[in-house]
Amino acid sequence: MEEKNILLHLGYPKTGTSFLQERFFQKFNNIFYNVPKPEIRKYFISPWAFGFESQKAEELCSKYLGTKKDVVVFSSEDLSGFPHYHDFASKNIADRLYHCLPTAKILIVIREQRSMLKSSYFQYLKNEGSYNLDQYFMPPGIKNFSRDSLKYHYLIEYYQKLFGSNKVLVLPYELFRDNPQEFMSKICTHISLEPNEIIGQMNFSEKVNEGYPPALLGLKRYFNPFILKEYPNSGKTFYVRPIHALWYLSKRFWKIMPSAVDRKFEKKIKRKIEISAQNRYKESNRLTSILIGIDLAKYGYDV
Repeated sequence: MEEKNILLHLGYPKTGTSFLQERFFQKFNNIFYNVPKPEIRKYFISPWAFGFESQKAEELCSKYLGTKKDVVVFSSEDLSGFPHYHDFASKNIADRLYHCLPTAKILIVIREQRSMLKSSYFQYLKNEGSYNLDQYFMPPGIKNFSRDSLKYHYLIEYYQKLFGSNKVLVLPYELFRDNPQEFMSKICTHISLEPNEIIGQMNFSEKVNEGYPPALLGLKRYFNPFILKEYPNSGKTFYVRPIHALWYLSKRFWKIMPSAVDRKFEKKIKRKIEISAQNRYKESNRLTSILIGIDLAKYGYDV
């Protein structure tokens, strides 16, 4: 297989992944060839532990590496595993990627865990969820959120072992939040692109994936079983058309709700997460700081 500039962007979810995919990899399609996400899922993510068909995955890679674009990108937040399914897959996915693409460069974006837990829970409510926060974190159900999947040093160390430390770039999401130009400059340098030529053409002010107000998400938790016709992989729900209409009206009504309602709900969630995360990630963050050469304490991580 011809050696080529290959980037494996693993996520994590809720770390600006959509921005990178839409405003960087897709926007500069004269530079990047984006491997379709359904193909990534089919050949690298979805197969169960003994279902990986290495020959078919190698053929897929050979097909896409034949492009004349400068960089071939495999980008999917699910490549870092499935935190909502107790993260059973991340090591298998890493082994599959290394088997097919051993010369690739790796990009991993992490996020301070308390912020990540809040954002993940809110996304869960936005999509389909009906658990309260305690139930969402409750082990050992197979569909509960794996808090230990946010001990980042395990995944980072494993990718460094497979691909080499110099091939693995890990950046905190907080750098993107505070200084997106520097964040993007580091990514460009990692894949041998001239940063100034890229960054000057990027718009960092426009948000991607606007969310619902926090308290409205708290309300949606009660609506979800009745406004969705089915949960993914979970069968039928109790779909009721009039309740769906009531949810639509609630969204419109919420625009005139005082912002204090949102602040109160968000404060409650943050307080519970603070208790849940207390001392859980300190040692992992210390090890992660060493592995990536970045002092995570200055970005608010518990170290």
